[in-house]
Amino acid sequence: MALIETIALLHRSLPKEFIGFDFVAERPGDRGGFIVTVDWIGRRDPEPGPGGASISQDGWSRQTSITLEGEGLEASSGSGTLQSWTQPSEYDSEKRALIKAFAAEWNQSISICFSSRRTKD
Repeated sequence: MALIETIALLHRSLPKEFIGFDFVAERPGDRGGFIVTVDWIGRRDPEPGPGGASISQDGWSRQTSITLEGEGLEASSGSGTLQSWTQPSEYDSEKRALIKAFAAEWNQSISICFSSRRTKD
C-alpha cells in the first residue's frame, strides 16, 4: 500500500535536525481529492552538551488516527524502534483501516493522521 510505504519512507528520510513529523491526509468528500501535508518537527532544545539528555535514533513514539465520516476506524499510539517504523509490515492495523476507508464512496470524508517523534534517552 503506497500510503504505508510513504510513512515508512518519512521515517527513513527524517533529516538530522528534526525529531519527527506530522502527516495529515484529508479528503473532504467533494471530489477534490486528498489534501496532504507533512510537517517536519524541529528540536525544541539545542543539542545537549556532555552528560545531557539526548535524542535517541532508536526510540520512537507514534500516534495514528484514521476516520471515515468522523467515525474512528483506527486510533492507536505506541512506541518502538526506528527500524520497526521503517518497515511497512509493521502497520497491519493501519492497513486494514485504510482499506475500509478507501472502499468508501467518493463523497464520504476521510481523515488520516500519523504523528511520529524520536524519544529522549
